[in-house]
Amino acid sequence: ITPSIGYCRHPGDGDDPAMLLRHADQAMYQAKQQGRNRVVAYREEFGVQASERLALVSQLRDALQAGQFALAFQLQFDQQRRPVGMEALLRWQHPERGLLTPDAFIAVCEDSGLIVPIGRWVLREAARHHRILVAHGWGHLRLAVNVSAAQFQQGLVDDVLAVLQEFQLPAGILELELTESVVMASPDHVIRDMATLRDAGVCIAIDDFGTGYSSLAYLKRLPLHRVKLDRSFVQDLGRDPDDEAICDAIIRMAQRLGLCTTAEGVETDLQWNWLAAHGCEELQGYLFARPAPFEDVLALLDRPGGT
Repeated sequence: ITPSIGYCRHPGDGDDPAMLLRHADQAMYQAKQQGRNRVVAYREEFGVQASERLALVSQLRDALQAGQFALAFQLQFDQQRRPVGMEALLRWQHPERGLLTPDAFIAVCEDSGLIVPIGRWVLREAARHHRILVAHGWGHLRLAVNVSAAQFQQGLVDDVLAVLQEFQLPAGILELELTESVVMASPDHVIRDMATLRDAGVCIAIDDFGTGYSSLAYLKRLPLHRVKLDRSFVQDLGRDPDDEAICDAIIRMAQRLGLCTTAEGVETDLQWNWLAAHGCEELQGYLFARPAPFEDVLALLDRPGGT
């Protein structure tokens, strides 16, 4: 058991039950924000942070209604630098703060439950672009979308099956990326849903592999197609023997399990050469292409000589 506990004291932190419960809840939220599995005492600044969080939740609801969300796409390549897919990445065009990446708001989306309707929008919006890719001769490229534990718990399978039918996506085109924490939240339920999606022609990848609570016992049961090497392991390849050992072990394990490997955060030729020499099949990072609006990605694909 790994609880997140927030607490406050009477009378210093409040003199009535409602206030004490509210302050304890604010402290518990801070415990979750700090990485879970810890105990946090209430402090007065938590009230300000809670108010800011409520305001952000309200802004996010308005953003979904007002169409302020957009997708950026980052291309993925094979060892010969040929495009094989693209990952859809959420962006928020905030009316005052400008273009925001998920780091600025995704945690609040998760905690508030807004990740479910926003994730549903991302799924449909990414799938919608497949028809454009087909028209330009790039219909074979995979479209990867990140999904959360909350989506699995609230109708993800039905949402995906509906999108597959609506946009007539061929088998192997849509890929769902989920982290280890998504699986561990409800392993048996998630594994069952993953098997249903796999049978429907959806590819499934484990994102940021090795950074969470990795369980080899569950890994062998997961109906996976791909394991993604986290950028934290990739960034020091060619310089750090420990990171090299970790990446080599993950690549070899994936090969023995019949899984493809994709490295994230590839930024240098040194990293690329190391990964290619050790059998990593696919690469994603600034060395090849940065996240960009779909129109810019399409222009890059269509230019003479390709990417």
